[in-house]
Amino acid sequence: MAQSTSRKLKNGGREVTRVNKAGKTVVRRKNADGKTTAVTRTNKKGNDVKRKKDADGKTSAVTRTNAKGNTVRRGKKADGTTKSVTRTNAAGKKVQRVKGKDGATKKVRRTTANGTRITRNKETGASTRVRTNKAGQKVTVKVDKNGVKTKTKG
Repeated sequence: MAQSTSRKLKNGGREVTRVNKAGKTVVRRKNADGKTTAVTRTNKKGNDVKRKKDADGKTSAVTRTNAKGNTVRRGKKADGTTKSVTRTNAAGKKVQRVKGKDGATKKVRRTTANGTRITRNKETGASTRVRTNKAGQKVTVKVDKNGVKTKTKG
């Protein structure tokens, strides 16, 4: 196996760095008990891919950089299926897709450039927009599946 280096962390854990067969760097972070908490590696395109692990050693999240250079975080359930996908859009705002049991997207949450938070339920077709008006009040506009708008301030 290739040469590896290890350094101690403040929490009592270790960070082990090695070079894999493909010549890419792999960094494995361990806690004080010796369990792996995260693995960071370099993919073929040269971008970092970080896997966070839970107490059982299962992958809880995968964070990577996509082709556009934006960060994509894929949250995982205990059974290994995707729970949600969070990415950064062109405006630098977060876009989150919440997945159902079948893997289909249930909800999409995003923030527009002017700060309006939009939640869209893909199953029912309803959506909610939350913004702050000039007076500093929170304004919520709910649109149900029939297109009926309900506006609340407060």
